Amino acid sequence: MTDQSVSVTVLHPLLLLLISSSLPLLVFSDAQICTPHDQRLLQTINKSFDTQWFDYRCDPTTKRVTQLSISQATISGGIPPAIGKLSSLESLNLFVVNNLTGPIPSFIGKLRNLKQFTIYSTNISGPIPAFLSRLTKLEGLHLSNNQLSGPLPAFLSDLPKLIWINLDNNRFSGSIPHSFGKFNDSLTVLDLSYNQLSGKIPESLGRFNFQMIYLSNNKLVGDASMLIKANETVEGGIRIDLSGNLLNFNLSKVSFHRNLMYLDLSRNRIWGTIPNQITELSFLDYFNVSYNRLCGKIPFGGRVQIAGVFDHNQCLCGSPLPECK
Repeated sequence: MTDQSVSVTVLHPLLLLLISSSLPLLVFSDAQICTPHDQRLLQTINKSFDTQWFDYRCDPTTKRVTQLSISQATISGGIPPAIGKLSSLESLNLFVVNNLTGPIPSFIGKLRNLKQFTIYSTNISGPIPAFLSRLTKLEGLHLSNNQLSGPLPAFLSDLPKLIWINLDNNRFSGSIPHSFGKFNDSLTVLDLSYNQLSGKIPESLGRFNFQMIYLSNNKLVGDASMLIKANETVEGGIRIDLSGNLLNFNLSKVSFHRNLMYLDLSRNRIWGTIPNQITELSFLDYFNVSYNRLCGKIPFGGRVQIAGVFDHNQCLCGSPLPECK
């Protein structure tokens, strides 16, 4: 692979993943963009991977590497130690790296300027290490689709600038720490779906104005109604997925946010009736309450009959199900 640089703006990890899977490697020559020290480190890192996408950006003033993204790659072993020597790195993204194994290495804790840290779809394993608590500038943590395990670390809530956390599709177990209710108020995305989490959802999570909260396909029990609320301070579409758990609460008492777009409560033990307010949600694209214990007549109107999935409840009736008797 070449050691020449690619300069692109910072993208959300999932968007960058889509781009990197559809475009060839883009390169142009600008050998003076980085310091010689960082250029040598980039060469070492690049040689460690067989990759279709090796992207980095250097600050125009300091000439230090601030962004590094590697995607659609293969490597034998762990994350190259040279990455830990890029001390000015603000964004580190490793997407779909085959054969990337081992734990998250300790030198990641030395990257004190990191704002975005992504390891997506690899074989990285072990717990989330305590040294990540040193990354106090971190705004986004995306560790989805790996083999990470152990409990969710309570120290994550001590990171003062986190805005989004994606830990889905791993092997995390135990309960959601009560300390998660102490995240800063800017936290808007939390994805813990497809793990082995159990116990009750901390009631304190209800204080956040999530734009997206996914807790699906775990073994969570009890009440989750505090996550479904009509808080008018949230702007933009709201997406909530609590499906595939053992949740048990009365849906009748829930108030929906007017910007609710996506709500999946399927495959739980939720009871009560569906509030009539659901007909007032003009942005609703998906509403799934199938496989629960709901009863009563399904409210008619709005987008309910278009967006709703209601099958396999105790005694629901009305369109799109058979008429009530």
